[in-house]
Amino acid sequence: MAAIVGVQVSGTPVHAAPIVPAAHNGVTVWTGTDSTDFDVWDIRGLLGSLGAATLTTSEGVVVTAVQPGASGHDITVAIVAPGVPNAPLSVTVNGDEIVVSLATGPTGTPTSTVAHVVSALNASPAAAGLVNTSTGGPGSALVGAMSQTALTPVVTGHANLTMLYEASFGAATITTSEGVILTAVQPGVAGDDITLTIVAPGIPNAPLSITVIGHEIIVSLATGPAGTPTSTAAQVVAAINASPAASALVTASTGGPGSALVGAMSQTALIPLIIEAGAYAGFYETDFSNSASHPQNALIAHLSGPSIPAGDTFLYVKDSQQEPAFYVYDLLAPSYAWNGADDLKLEGFWAPNGSITSLKIFGTPTAVPEVSSITLLAIGLATRVWSRRRGVPSRS
Repeated sequence: MAAIVGVQVSGTPVHAAPIVPAAHNGVTVWTGTDSTDFDVWDIRGLLGSLGAATLTTSEGVVVTAVQPGASGHDITVAIVAPGVPNAPLSVTVNGDEIVVSLATGPTGTPTSTVAHVVSALNASPAAAGLVNTSTGGPGSALVGAMSQTALTPVVTGHANLTMLYEASFGAATITTSEGVILTAVQPGVAGDDITLTIVAPGIPNAPLSITVIGHEIIVSLATGPAGTPTSTAAQVVAAINASPAASALVTASTGGPGSALVGAMSQTALIPLIIEAGAYAGFYETDFSNSASHPQNALIAHLSGPSIPAGDTFLYVKDSQQEPAFYVYDLLAPSYAWNGADDLKLEGFWAPNGSITSLKIFGTPTAVPEVSSITLLAIGLATRVWSRRRGVPSRS
């Protein structure tokens, strides 16, 4: 059972209760299979507050997404003046990108009117599958070139909803004492199971070699005539990056000149990196727990300073590898009545095989931190490295 419960703060119980990931005690919990990382437009669409995205050119070509909601936000339109004589008007579609190449006259000057472009877009099956096109006037104006431009979301509710706080996993990393730095290729918990072992073989004239077993990278150091390791940090980095199996897991770099001789190191896991963002990043902290690699619990705590004062407040919890891929909770529902200062405790998400990969708080703030406070917080961005030994993060 996935649950979000309140914990005690200064002896005062939080107004929250355990819930299951469905409608419970009058609280609506949204779920779905979309594994993309939600932004504010996705949340608005989930809440049923988005219309069809649209775009109007300066000449009056009106392009509206066929599908309402967030699905139309990735559609872009570019209008090209080919610059050659007597070119035909054409429409090309590549994924969500629509490219209109204008017709030209004998001197290469564009001759396509708004009505011509509208007809061409509507006559293209690929374009018409994405957008409906119309004229915003008589249609006689000549159309000029336009760089790639995304359709603009149409908000029909929660117009001021914004992302206020986020805690997610960046790419896990490790740095050896000699300055060999490994960073997981895949951000998030996908890199948390990668380990590095450095072996000194203890025999003369051994070559430097890289072996990968699952998520374990084993570096066997080169040795000289006496069996003493001779591999430098730069050489180890180059060998890891040259190994297809290792470079599929990590990117290696040096944290200095790379001339230091590398010594043996027992199997060591890459350290998860927690990234916190949003205007309130410096005023809240999230501790993930119960597993260093794949946490299913989290505690969101208000540290000090401004708390989130929101007219609407929604908690988004994500795991892209499981179904459902996300949960969204209305934190102002009567069962929670979150006041922004109380802790939020998440328990048992995607047990036993999944994990929380990120969480975000979206809201319609009635106040925001002062600009000076945000500046001191590096514009609302902080990183913390997880201490596997203690199972809690430490700020860096």
